[in-house]
Amino acid sequence: MNDHFVELKNVSLQYGRDPSSRALSGLNIQVKQGEFVAVVGPSGCGKSSLMKLVTGLQPVTKGTIQVGGKLVKDPLNFVGMAFQNSSLLPWRTVLENVLLPMEIVEPYAKSFKKNYSQYCEKASSLLELVGLHGYERKFPWQLSGGMQQRVQLCRAIIHEPSLLMLDEPFGALDMFTREELWSILQSLWMDKRPTIILVTHDLREAVFLADRVLVMSARPGKIIHESIIGQSRPRELKSSYQKESVDLIAELRSRIQEARIH
Repeated sequence: MNDHFVELKNVSLQYGRDPSSRALSGLNIQVKQGEFVAVVGPSGCGKSSLMKLVTGLQPVTKGTIQVGGKLVKDPLNFVGMAFQNSSLLPWRTVLENVLLPMEIVEPYAKSFKKNYSQYCEKASSLLELVGLHGYERKFPWQLSGGMQQRVQLCRAIIHEPSLLMLDEPFGALDMFTREELWSILQSLWMDKRPTIILVTHDLREAVFLADRVLVMSARPGKIIHESIIGQSRPRELKSSYQKESVDLIAELRSRIQEARIH
């Protein structure tokens, strides 16, 4: 029996007819249900293209992708997503932004008006969990970048997606805010246990958060290395400065450097 929740088999992606426009080639990835996997690699290796493929936003050129045992052919409705740049709607309040998936994703959408109070309570509880109690009626432009990313995380998980796709969600933030949000994300994951695929350039972030870190080659991207993170949870931020983490980060940096050269 296949216990992989996400599985990419020999996946290639090419934009247009020119072979030089190939973003991914022979990509194979397996992710178990409830696992936290980080993907790192040199710039332009196709990490963001991977996100589009897994969520069904972009069709594969070759190969197959299965999520939850089903072939991905169209956009998936059980995925939560968060990105580096805020995608919050500026005309909606924080609460309204968090509630957005409940309005448009089934089975919640059909009963949105009927269960509105219940959904609001759920959204408020999530906001309190990430330290934003009392900010429900604020607008995105009234929040700092770190606060906006917390709202994005709440919006990404409110409909309890079985798969959470994170594309450089903390990349635009300062180091202290990033570290604070790493701990919040770890807590959210330990509480809800969604399957998470995190794309990041930050190797400390990858080692602190993930169960496994996958390294992609230069374009066209494929997996060239895997590191298993054996540290127990919950992890403390100081662990990312300890020898085990430092050695892992050094190895990952070396693998990426090799990928850039070749």
